[in-house]
Amino acid sequence: MTKFGHAQSKVITPTSIFSIISLATGIFGWVLGIFIMLASFTPLSTYFPFGRTAGLFLIISPGFSWLTAIITGIIGGGQIKRKGPQQGNRLAKSGIVLSGIGCALFYGFLLLIAFGFYILISKGYIGFILPLGNLPS
Repeated sequence: MTKFGHAQSKVITPTSIFSIISLATGIFGWVLGIFIMLASFTPLSTYFPFGRTAGLFLIISPGFSWLTAIITGIIGGGQIKRKGPQQGNRLAKSGIVLSGIGCALFYGFLLLIAFGFYILISKGYIGFILPLGNLPS
């Protein structure tokens, strides 16, 4: 369905809202992820007065944003294919790609750090775990 603008004779084609949401939430996830990476050099309590659970929420929240962007991008792409004359297929695809790259890099990096700590602890380079039978009295 096309509409004509009142001021101009230019044709305005509607864009799927889901593709716009996909791109916007993908960009928001990147902004949040970069903020978390920059803020992780100092305690988050320096910036915000909250406890550990809110810090954990901040680490998980870019993933929710990127997951929302991927889902809305898929829905928007499906709507565009069904309805035909709408624009925004590129917005939906870019939101999906942007969010997929963000999820892969950010959470891959976090998993790599966790796996590195696991290797260091299991090899005995970091001694957080006491051997059995040698408990302090």
